[in-house]
Amino acid sequence: MVTIPVVAHPLFGTRIERVAASRPVFRGPAVPGGSPRLPYVPGPFDIPPVSTEYFWVRNIDRSHGTRRSREEISAFFTPDPGLTYTEGLTVNDVWAAAGIEFRLIDIVEHSIDSDLADMMSEDTRIYYPLTDSLARSDAVNLFLSRALVAASGRASGPYSPGGDLEAFAFLADLEGLSPTAARWQLDIVVIAHEFGHLLGLPHMPDESNLMHPWAGRGPTALTNTQLRIAEARATVFPHL
Repeated sequence: MVTIPVVAHPLFGTRIERVAASRPVFRGPAVPGGSPRLPYVPGPFDIPPVSTEYFWVRNIDRSHGTRRSREEISAFFTPDPGLTYTEGLTVNDVWAAAGIEFRLIDIVEHSIDSDLADMMSEDTRIYYPLTDSLARSDAVNLFLSRALVAASGRASGPYSPGGDLEAFAFLADLEGLSPTAARWQLDIVVIAHEFGHLLGLPHMPDESNLMHPWAGRGPTALTNTQLRIAEARATVFPHL
């Protein structure tokens, strides 16, 4: 069994908030002749004046971006009995035949442009700089946004240790995130399909194949050749 590490990156919008910071100001009495004020030591009952400064702080805005919970993201890879609608189905069930396990090692939340978090563009001039700044080179990177332009998922790779291009996949929120087994199965298939691209597999015309462009509406088999290609590609990933 080859283990491939995965880092999940939930993408949210950004809220810029004005924050006030106050501090006491101790000023000594003036000296005749316009000389500088003398040092002032407050008495036990003195109330010094307060100076207030304002700062602009960047915070995560969860009203934009993915609506998936951390528990759901984790359940993509490890069964969670508490999420009954998932029926214990994971990405690793799909890839078990290839001897590959995708293991989630971290979930890192990011605040980005709110419009992009809601609808990630397919323009490489936008998402390549974004992923290059956020992705890790020691793992497959799974980015989660609310929607993608003209797609449910997207992938770029393959991953090459020490290379200039990180392996990453995008997943859009699907079917309004209604907690149903059918929606969960589609989620799992989309992720497994995009990971297949990172493992060197192209699209296939067979509708029952995992790598069919519309996979998820039926069986998601992999041929022996696909299994061998994926397994060979997986061996270049860092082992845990």
